[in-house]
Amino acid sequence: MRRIVAIPALIGFLALGTGTMEHLHALDHQREDAALAKERGVPADPPVHNDSNCLFHARLHMPMVSIGWVPLLVCLGVFVAFLRLTALPLVSQRTPTAFNCRGPPACR
Repeated sequence: MRRIVAIPALIGFLALGTGTMEHLHALDHQREDAALAKERGVPADPPVHNDSNCLFHARLHMPMVSIGWVPLLVCLGVFVAFLRLTALPLVSQRTPTAFNCRGPPACR
């Protein structure tokens, strides 16, 4: 069951990380611009698609994690590591000095 979720997630991360998604989206914009120019009948300069006029471009270039959280998480990790290094106080335990045992059974 975990592989069913992991395989599409891996493919999605690879497509985003290698730039394949951005390239395919740029090809889609080129196809739309060519169809628009063909419809008008005049080859015009294609419009520039970037983060300011295309929401998908903006989402592709958005950071996954906000930079403001990184120092907080680093400090939290250092604090947890510091807490793990502190020694616990030793608790004194009473050691028995004599054992209450009968010994072997008596022979008759």
